[in-house]
Formats: sequence, C-alpha cells, structure tokens
Amino acid sequence: MTRYTLIKETGYNNEVDQQTIESIKKDAQEFAYINGLVLKSKTPESSGSESATPAPVALLPTPFPRYTFEEAYRIHDALANLYHVLSQDREFIDRVIEPLTHGDEFTKRLYDIYLATRDDPLTHKASLEISRSDYMVDKVKDPSGNSHAHLFKQVEFNTVAVSFSSLSAVTRNLHEFITGKPYYKKFLSSDHETNLQDLPDNQSLAGLSQALYSAHKEFDLDGASILVVVQPGERNKYDQLHLQHHLYRTYGVHTIRKTLAEINKEAKVGEKHDKRLLYIDETLISTVYFRSGYAPTDYPTEDEWSARLLLEKTYTIKGPTVAYQLVGCKKAQQVLTIPGELEKYEKSTDKIPGLRKTFAGIYPLDQSELGLKAYELALSQPTKFVLKPQREGGGYNVYKENIPAFLKNLTKEERGAYILMELIQPPVFGNWLMKEGGEIIYADVVSELGIYGAYVCNKSGELSGSPVGHLLRSKPSNIDEGGVASGFGVIDSPALISDEFSHDI
Repeated sequence: MTRYTLIKETGYNNEVDQQTIESIKKDAQEFAYINGLVLKSKTPESSGSESATPAPVALLPTPFPRYTFEEAYRIHDALANLYHVLSQDREFIDRVIEPLTHGDEFTKRLYDIYLATRDDPLTHKASLEISRSDYMVDKVKDPSGNSHAHLFKQVEFNTVAVSFSSLSAVTRNLHEFITGKPYYKKFLSSDHETNLQDLPDNQSLAGLSQALYSAHKEFDLDGASILVVVQPGERNKYDQLHLQHHLYRTYGVHTIRKTLAEINKEAKVGEKHDKRLLYIDETLISTVYFRSGYAPTDYPTEDEWSARLLLEKTYTIKGPTVAYQLVGCKKAQQVLTIPGELEKYEKSTDKIPGLRKTFAGIYPLDQSELGLKAYELALSQPTKFVLKPQREGGGYNVYKENIPAFLKNLTKEERGAYILMELIQPPVFGNWLMKEGGEIIYADVVSELGIYGAYVCNKSGELSGSPVGHLLRSKPSNIDEGGVASGFGVIDSPALISDEFSHDI
C-alpha cells in the first residue's frame, strides 16, 4: 500500500512592510549571535582574531508534510542497520567499490586503505556510525490521476562528516522565537492556518553528543579524549564547536581539533597490550570523529593520505571507519535499487517495502546493458536527470542540459564512477530568507529533509542507537545545487502540515 500526500503549494505573505522586515532581520541576527547560529566570516582577519557572521537561514519555518516527516524517522533504524551490514560485508564492498577505482582516484585511495587495514588485529573492533538520510518530496500522479499527489524519495544516505546537526537545532529554536512575535501574523497568508505553529522538537545536537560519548565509553582505557578531524580554515566550525562544548558540559569529555596535515606531523603511536594506541598532544585518543576527509580537496598532499591511513590503523573508535564511508557512496545506493540486492542484506522482509518505496530512479553508467541504456537516456533526455559522482559535500553534481557535454568528455572508466539519478520534483512554497551578509529576499523555495542517526557498534558487533534529529535545508526553486556552506541554500526547519490530505491507494 503506497501512501500519497496531497499538498497545496502556497507560501507566506510576500507583501510585508519594510519596518516589519527590518524587525525580523534584527531579531534573527541578534538571536544568531547570542545562540551561535553563525559561520566563520569570509573576510580576512587580523592576526589572532576571528569574526563570525549569522548563518543563512529561512526566517520562517517552511511547511512540510507531517506523514513524510514521521515516516522518515520511522525507517531510519532499518536504513542504519542496512548500511552497517554493508560496511561489514567484504563481498559487497569488493564487488561494488573495486570497479569504481578504475575511474576514480579518490575512491581508489580510500579502498586501498580499507584493504590495508581490514585484517589488522591491532585496531579497535567498535565503530561510531553517524549518518544522515536526505529526502525530498516528489510530485507524482497517483493511480486516481490526481496531479497534486506526492511521495517522498531518498536523495542520498550520508555516512561521513554529516554537518549542521548543531545549527539545525538552533534554527528550530529561532523559528519558535520568531513565530511567537506579534509581527509573525503579518507574514501569514489566508492559506496558512494554525498548523504552522507545529514545530517538531529537534534533539540533533544532544543526540550526536550522546553517541560520541557512547563511543568514547566503549574505548576501554582511561584518561582519553576525542579527536575531531577538521578542515583548515573551516567556516562551519561553530556547528562543530557546539557539539564539542556539549560533550564537555554534559559528559566531561575533552576534545582536540586537528587537520589531517597536523595529525600526520604531530601524532604519536605506541603499541601496548596488543593495541596500537594513538596520542595527540601527549593525550590518548579514544575516538576519531571525522568532519573532514570526505572529498579529494581534503587530501592535497601525501601527508593527508598518510594521516588517514595512520588513523585507520590505530586502536581508536572511528566515526566513520573507511568501510562505512565507502558504502555511503552513490554507487552503493544505486546497487540497492536493483531487484534482489536489498533483499540480500535486509533480512526483515516486512521492512523491505518501506525502504524500496523511498528509492528514486538511479542508474549505473558503466558498460553493463543497463549502464549503456542509461548513457543514451542521459544524452537524449538530460533535463530529467542529475549526474552524481562518488563524493560528499555538495557542488560536484552535473544537472540537466550540462550532462551531455560533460559525459562526452569522460572515458568509459571515468563514466563508470558516476550514477544517473532521476530529478525529484518537489513542491514549492514561498518563504523569506536571510542570506549570508544579511540580505533579506522572498523566494519560492524547495526543501530537503535530512534525518540524523547516531549509532555505536560495540566490539562484539552489536549495533545500538536511534534517529536523533533532523535538518531541513531550503533553496530557491530556480537553483539546482542546494548546499548551505557553498552558498546555495539556507538552514530551515519544518512546520508540519496536517495529515488530513494524505491517503493510501
């Protein structure tokens, strides 16, 4: 039974007086500074100083269907368990990942680290698995012919360096603050009733902090700290620092921030009791939490690759392991859509239909019969698709009319490292956005919902955890890319729409 949701596309009032706009801008900026809803400034800084700027946000929560929101939470445990199983399955990793290495040097280097460490007896058998499954609502025609029906489809399953868990929780609080203001009513159109007050609680910051602490406890030596692997000049550092300070305030656990280059230079390793222990600044490290290492630009020299290999070889709990990072690639997502593949790894047959109905149309671009057909489809009907490499972080995708020329410049091996995905057609809502720098605009936006999961696999192989929070990102509907850090989108939160217009067919 497929659940279709009927959504009326509408928006906030776009005719609001300038004084009210200035009031909401002032309130949002002050709230951002007070509560750390900020990014590191782009402007050059004098020696020893640092400045911050309010993060780009939706000034008002964007309407989102309640059923989709709740169902995305409900299925996350099954997804997390599935990707955990994949990360432990050598046959799957070798079969799916190895072919990518012939056309993708970045994936090859990660796979080489996996091969070099998977049988190492001195590494820790526990792991930290922080994930985010991203979805968009897709316009479809239901079997009765209703063209306003919608389903939700998975965009991707992220297994490394998932961001904005802290700032998303703060954004939810910003929207609670704004919707309590007297001027909020001026933004409501006649289509908006009371449901916009329904802001779901968001415990993403506390949930990820608890998972890091659980991983830290799984490490069986005292006096250790958690290592946070970061990018040099990271602009989203305050999202990370929220988490680090929550860890200390709540659990008394200290953290150390280092780049891969610094780790390569400063890390010390000592073997003790059949354990390859890692020390940074003479401090024993229990857990390595990656907020870097997910893109080729994170490895500009061999020093960074040496550091990544070193970390994987140590008796620390990795979040994630290189295996978990690898199975989060787009190719693994595509393979799971093939009939029979999901069934190999998900043994609970009652969960399979719920997972499969979220799968978007994803196709290989290798030399298989299906891959060759997809290649011809991409050339003949490019406006229906997006081309995706095996990358995280945004900004790597190729959209619509740009696909044919891009594909024709790839070798067959390079082409095989991409997947072709049907474009999702989400509903559009009008909302007020505050861009970085403080500019206020009104735009028709589309939104992407992410569900955070935080899980720890102990050294006995038992997985525990749960979905812990969510992220809503919105962008103007005329923009393809939607990354917040890359300047395309804004951090948002959902205002849940009543389920009265949802039905099963």
